[in-house]
Amino acid sequence: MEIRPARAGDFDVMWGMFKTAMYRKLGFEVVGTLPKAFRHRALGLVDVYVMHRFLYLPSRS
Repeated sequence: MEIRPARAGDFDVMWGMFKTAMYRKLGFEVVGTLPKAFRHRALGLVDVYVMHRFLYLPSRS
């Protein structure tokens, strides 16, 4: 019975890596990490990325 949570956890990690790469391709940057900020069902407490992207470039005055 312990194999299922491990596989589910591995899938979630791979899916999270895919989403992070997708957001980076869209111009987002990781500006911070919140350590152990999310309680994952199979992995326990995991870190969370804070991502940012300017929607427009501020005008230079």
